[in-house]
Amino acid sequence: MAKIYKNQRCLKCGKIYDGRGAKFCSAMCARVARQDEKENKICLYCGKEYQGRGTKFCSPMCSHLALKDIKAKKENRVGESYFHSAHEYYTHLKEFGKGIPTISRKSIQHNTGKESLCILISDTHIGKEVIDSITNKVIFDSKIGRKRLNIFTKKLVGLADKVIIKHEIDEIVIFLAGDLVEGDSAYESIKSHIDIEPTLQADTMARVIWGILINLHKLFPKVKLIRLVCIPGNHGLVSRHTAEINNWDNVIHLQIKHLLDITKIKWAKMEYTTQDILVTEVKGHKILLIHKAPKNFDSSGARNKYLGWIDSYKPNLILTAHWHHAGLSELTDKCLVICNPSLVGADSLAVRLGLSSQPRQWVFGITKKRIPTFMYLVDLKEELQ
Repeated sequence: MAKIYKNQRCLKCGKIYDGRGAKFCSAMCARVARQDEKENKICLYCGKEYQGRGTKFCSPMCSHLALKDIKAKKENRVGESYFHSAHEYYTHLKEFGKGIPTISRKSIQHNTGKESLCILISDTHIGKEVIDSITNKVIFDSKIGRKRLNIFTKKLVGLADKVIIKHEIDEIVIFLAGDLVEGDSAYESIKSHIDIEPTLQADTMARVIWGILINLHKLFPKVKLIRLVCIPGNHGLVSRHTAEINNWDNVIHLQIKHLLDITKIKWAKMEYTTQDILVTEVKGHKILLIHKAPKNFDSSGARNKYLGWIDSYKPNLILTAHWHHAGLSELTDKCLVICNPSLVGADSLAVRLGLSSQPRQWVFGITKKRIPTFMYLVDLKEELQ
């Protein structure tokens, strides 16, 4: 039989009571007392501040995901991206190009050069894992993403052989329009839908961009300048409650810039911002690069926003991304809008919006007189090869 305490003083309310509780007169007093004893703590998984007592995580979900990460590390599925010296980091950076198709045959030769080759890369979402709800098969993950980026490199070589050789290219501009990685903070359950953690996501994507850069230089030796024009997306934010600069896309841009600095390469330069909008020029044309813009070009609200940008920045071309769907619209007789699709293809966002499309990226040309001179929506899905 449970012990009955007589003339006991409640440690919370001070009431004298007879009962089974050794410290409190009621469940309510016990609950309030426990609440008062909670400390301000930091969750070891998500970094969120919470009140707790004898716990390491703010929620059962964070505890579950932490155990999942520990299991992944034991299976060597999570990479290490920290360096103990400048030499170690430099050695790591020099290995970036490995795993990217390289060009060993005779390079393409061009005439005097009057045209810019533009490559729009966005929404690659490296690290994202997509499982088909019907077949339960993985239709996108980091391995498939790397494969499609390798396909993109090969297709650029094929386009150069068959099409671009007919154009007088004297400059290459690579537009990086955000969401290069999936990150782990864009929405509540995202950590259940990634297969590698953000440091490895960023490292993988930096390797790919560097490989594309080196291959383009080999393919076009007469081109004296390759430009990278970069903005971050929304998925790379390390937290929804942090400054815009804390974005994994920015980490990728800085990795590439640092590599260009330490290798003292003269034929490439970078333009980047930590904000989500950037204005640059190609062949005298103003180009506005923005990650997220209205997807419906014809609605009144969207047109007002686009026309506001046109009035403020006077662009001849607006490049945008985010919606995982290819788009092309002539808003005015002086401004064209190009929307880049994703590397993922059909995912839950695209399906919900009714905008599902194949994994593709835009490649186009610009001269002083014309935007664009040519356009190709490059297919990247494996079965389309």
